[in-house]
Amino acid sequence: MEVHMGGHQLWCYLMDERSCPPTLRLSTLPAYAPDAIDAVKKPLLEAFEAEMVMYIQVIWLHEEACAKAILLASMEVDISLSLRGLSMSHLMWAHLHRDYEIHNEALNLGVVEEAQSLRQHEYTVEEFHRQLFAVWHCLDNIGGVLCRRHLQML
Repeated sequence: MEVHMGGHQLWCYLMDERSCPPTLRLSTLPAYAPDAIDAVKKPLLEAFEAEMVMYIQVIWLHEEACAKAILLASMEVDISLSLRGLSMSHLMWAHLHRDYEIHNEALNLGVVEEAQSLRQHEYTVEEFHRQLFAVWHCLDNIGGVLCRRHLQML
């Protein structure tokens, strides 16, 4: 998911690293006469700021909607139903992460024991490295199907 969302430059929405901007600092001022009085400048500046804030918020809302659409399209319907009521993509991602992250101490212990029991014996250096790499990979991804597949290949 991180690669897919990152490819769309939307991962920051799932990680809640890009909030909807409430205000915007002016970078380019609207044009007015150098000798214009404050009564003339103020409405121009306020209108410019309001337009820029609206533009930035529209972009944010569009990207947030894209992040939610990709996230929801990437899962089974029954899982997506559990996200009803969550309006922001980062809230959805946090819910999924909390509910579906596997914490399995028994599997962790099994992988650690597997790593400790590895010996090169009659294996070539390449074969032994492949086995060791698979165990290291399992320790990095503990609890996933990927780990069980790597251990079965040993």
